[in-house]
Amino acid sequence: LTHYNLANALRIQGKIGGAIQHYRQALELRGDFAQAHNNLGLALMAIAQLDEAKTQYRKALDLQPEFADAANNLSCVLLDEHDYDAAIEWLERALKHSQHASVLYGNLAYALVMNRSWDKAKETIDAGFKASAQSVLLNVAYAQFLSEKKEYKQATDLLSKLDVSTAIDKERKLYHYELGKLYDRLGDPEGAHRHLLEANRLAQNEAGQNGILKDPYLQQVETISNAPLTVTTQKTPNDQATPVFLVGFPRSGTTLLDQIIDTHPGFATLEEKPFINNIAKAVSTLPGGYPNALADLSNAQLDDLRADYWTAVHGELELQKSTTLVDKLPLSIIHVGLIHRLFPNAKFILAIRHPCDACHSSFMQNFLINSAMANFFTLEETTHLYVKVMDLWHKYSQGLSIDFHMVRYEDLVKDLEGEARKLFTFLDQPWDDAVLAYYEHARKRKTISTPSRAQVDKPIYTDAVYRWKRYGSVMKGPAKTLKPYIDLFGYE
Repeated sequence: LTHYNLANALRIQGKIGGAIQHYRQALELRGDFAQAHNNLGLALMAIAQLDEAKTQYRKALDLQPEFADAANNLSCVLLDEHDYDAAIEWLERALKHSQHASVLYGNLAYALVMNRSWDKAKETIDAGFKASAQSVLLNVAYAQFLSEKKEYKQATDLLSKLDVSTAIDKERKLYHYELGKLYDRLGDPEGAHRHLLEANRLAQNEAGQNGILKDPYLQQVETISNAPLTVTTQKTPNDQATPVFLVGFPRSGTTLLDQIIDTHPGFATLEEKPFINNIAKAVSTLPGGYPNALADLSNAQLDDLRADYWTAVHGELELQKSTTLVDKLPLSIIHVGLIHRLFPNAKFILAIRHPCDACHSSFMQNFLINSAMANFFTLEETTHLYVKVMDLWHKYSQGLSIDFHMVRYEDLVKDLEGEARKLFTFLDQPWDDAVLAYYEHARKRKTISTPSRAQVDKPIYTDAVYRWKRYGSVMKGPAKTLKPYIDLFGYE
């Protein structure tokens, strides 16, 4: 118990590394300690090590099947990963064994709303209000339910009357993000910005408490940018498959493109998995580090790295031989040099949105926080990252023989069929009318691992085009910073 108690104290103090160490020591002495597995999961979740956090929660539940807190905590990870079906299953299980039904009703209602299960969500909200009408998550879920019905004023009034002064920071963060979006929909940019600033302040505090900093990601981009490009004239061996890579800055239409492409029978998309990041980490251990070691990779090393990539892919997807993989992770854009070294004849789809809209929308989003997303807490930091990322892309596009096709979000939502036909021509695939009903396909997909799920299971809409212009003076500085890329991508 000594290690366990010390770990709890360290976790409360925000000393996550020490807490993890002592939880592990406690479990070495007593492997059947369900509460220690659960609390280790909490510590791991704090630093975004989600896969291992899930493993610890599942171990706790194997030892103690009626452990409602562990089931609830597991559901929270699944919610962060946007695996709503699994989250709902665990929350329903937890409700059967918990004395804290008000918390669980809030989480379950939120999960059901995010899963677009509207009827069941309303039933859960009604039941939850009987348990606790002041539950922040329950009210946020109800506001989202009302928002889906375009009852923005009613949703705003509901949340504005709620006292969140005693709520935990995570719930207050969700509350302010939701109000920010509601005020935006009501045409009140000042109200929206006020709540978004508070939401991002809370998110930044959460990141700081968990030791998640923006600097490591910025330094990585800087290191890659300063390194010489590794030019290769090789081609991927004929007996090896080659993926397509869908990249761009976050909130630039990558999820919409993902759904359109995945609807086509010739493709299967891999959503937001860090497999290329993992290859970059492997290269970083070689002499010279990453990206300098790329130039000296032997054919055998390249084969091994490609094999590692495909092993990870096949652990996630069952691919047919006739199916082309599309690896969609927007910020893999910083690793285009690595991808080109691994797959020299790979095609790239570059998703572009007006730089001001891409940056403002990133600032508006409640992303799962990691070192990259920690750059979105202010508009200034967001635009700074955009310039760094796109400077690197420009270096790649000018210095490497990469085969890419640019899709501007505004063009796509204005002329879906026209832009989609151009895209599939680039991908050497015949046209299929099914892609025009991508939203029906999206509704059937188990997991859509981005905040855009609520948009991509609907037909095309143009409400978000040039939204940044509503924010006047707030966007003057960012617009000036972003002007070179506004011009480069053909925007006025």
